[in-house]
Amino acid sequence: MAVLKKEFTFKASCKQAGLHWDGFDISGHAFILAYSALLIMEEMAPMGSMMAVSYSALPRMVLNFLYIALNLIVIIWVWMFACTAVYFHDLSHKLIGTVCGLSAWFLTYRLWYLTPLSPGLPPVRHLKGQKQQA
Repeated sequence: MAVLKKEFTFKASCKQAGLHWDGFDISGHAFILAYSALLIMEEMAPMGSMMAVSYSALPRMVLNFLYIALNLIVIIWVWMFACTAVYFHDLSHKLIGTVCGLSAWFLTYRLWYLTPLSPGLPPVRHLKGQKQQA
């Protein structure tokens, strides 16, 4: 009896046929959750110095709301990252996805944003009497 070997080009069709897809799938969840959390943290960094400035009631309330909302998003994404780590992908897929996310953050904020052709790092507001670091 001859064994018929059928090749699948899509994971979904392979699974529908009751077979096992034996491919390498870098975790996009690990990538996007790691990169997004780091991106938000970098963009929130200037808010610390803005909190010390005395604003009127409405701008202060909006700033506080945005700061809390962004922190909640990061907390949710860290939780989602933990759930992804437990329930999805193999360890190597998660590690490579996370390393890609960390690398993308590093390339964006530590290399590209320091070049003259980039939009630049988020502005940091220095308060009077505070030393500026070079």
